[in-house]
Amino acid sequence: MAGLVYLLKGDETVKMIMRLFSNWQLMGVFDSHFTELRINSHQSLCCKGREMLSSSPTSIKFLKGMIISVLSALFGILLLGLVLGIIGKLGADVHPARFQVPEKANSYLLKNVNIVLLEGDGSVQRNMDVQVLDGKIAKISSTNTAEYSGKSYDGKGMYMMPGLIDSHVHIEDSSYLGLSLSQGVTTVRGMRGNSNQLRWRNEIDSNKWLGSRFFVYSPIIDGNFDPFHKQVTDASQAQILVKKYAESGYDGIKLYSSMSPSVFNAIVKTAQEIGIPIAKHGPLPVHREDILSNSQVGSIEHIENIFSDLLHYSKDPEKLKEVIKLLKDDGTPVVTTLSVYNELTKLSLYKRNYLDKIPFQYMNEAHRSLTNIFGVQRWLNSSDSLAQRNTDDYNYLKFLAYTMYSAGVQLVVGSDSGALIGQAGFATHREMNILVSAGIPVIDVLKSATLIPAKILGKENVLGTISEGAFADFILTESNPMQSISALATPVIVAKNGILLDKEELIELAANATLTQSSIFTYAYLLLESIERLL
Repeated sequence: MAGLVYLLKGDETVKMIMRLFSNWQLMGVFDSHFTELRINSHQSLCCKGREMLSSSPTSIKFLKGMIISVLSALFGILLLGLVLGIIGKLGADVHPARFQVPEKANSYLLKNVNIVLLEGDGSVQRNMDVQVLDGKIAKISSTNTAEYSGKSYDGKGMYMMPGLIDSHVHIEDSSYLGLSLSQGVTTVRGMRGNSNQLRWRNEIDSNKWLGSRFFVYSPIIDGNFDPFHKQVTDASQAQILVKKYAESGYDGIKLYSSMSPSVFNAIVKTAQEIGIPIAKHGPLPVHREDILSNSQVGSIEHIENIFSDLLHYSKDPEKLKEVIKLLKDDGTPVVTTLSVYNELTKLSLYKRNYLDKIPFQYMNEAHRSLTNIFGVQRWLNSSDSLAQRNTDDYNYLKFLAYTMYSAGVQLVVGSDSGALIGQAGFATHREMNILVSAGIPVIDVLKSATLIPAKILGKENVLGTISEGAFADFILTESNPMQSISALATPVIVAKNGILLDKEELIELAANATLTQSSIFTYAYLLLESIERLL
């Protein structure tokens, strides 16, 4: 069949069929009788169509061919959707066996630990006992003063701080949740959700297997067409979509930059009525330079987009002052995601020498192939001048992060792991180290990975803190992370919901993360997702 776009006028039967095609977003379907046509202009096409329709047998054959073609196409689409749906759903249900929750008590007394007080200046509360009851911190007291007859563990003077929160990740495989937990990242916020991720979150919450606490934000809502986003151009449609995502169980709404004022306002109003938070890609609002609309969302994602959307890649000091004031007045926390820019800079500079050092054993093969096509190859093939520009821009982004911090803009640790080749958990530690190297004090980087994101999630009483009533999500290290933040990259013990994981178990948890889902299932589900978004 020739895929030609045509327009036939003056025949009611053809008009009816064209309306049918329009409803199904199908056009230009011809049977083999018309493949020899070579239309040189719109006028000749119309004339040729009328001429052929003037003959009754030809007209009937034409209509039969078109109807058969339409029905065949529709049947093919339905069959493809059915097959992809079965494969995709099956893949979600039969993903590789994950690390089981150890049969340990989540009620015990942890004795003799040094608690790093992130609520203050990072000072250490030494020789403390922490009583855990049913996965929560029940009591904190000086060592040997608490009366407890149950199981107890000796903390051996190790340093205790809350489990880390990575506020911007992409979880394309259930294995990534186990990997991040093995690195001390006890909570993650997924920024491009889908039904598979909701299922994984629910499985973790019901203790079917062990992984980071998972907040799943919705599929990305965008005003423009993108095969990986859900396009919305109508305010009423936006309201329906936000309600649908909330009812489906998503923990938040993810917005992209481009949308009309009416759509943006409808999303914000509906989300506020429901009580579901919003994360927004970049600061670019509906009125461009006026970013005050961002005060209605929970977070702005990517410092890189401050550079591109507000500074327009200018490094002019006066323009920077204006932008920093806007951000400060707006008051919306900014999620950093410098790690992914660090990745692309190193790829463009060191090429294969850098790529060969990446622990790809933890990466889903389908995910790796797609990031290679759509990201990695671009930077491997970059010129020396592009590599230098990336280096200069990366250094400026670090300067921008420090300048924003110094001005009082709240920064939040988010690694954007999964967007390129950054691995879950590992990328979180790289993000924190980058922020420290930018000049931001360790205590404030730690707050940006614990207290501040917990507040954005509306969980400040139970997450990101070592305090009575909070979830027993914590890290124990041999050295004080206030002296060197890199101590957090080699935890001795990680606890989530009070379940203690020692070094050996953390190694086993990371090893389990090498068991990624089959590429067939992953590709099938990605295709199914795309079809669902289009429909």
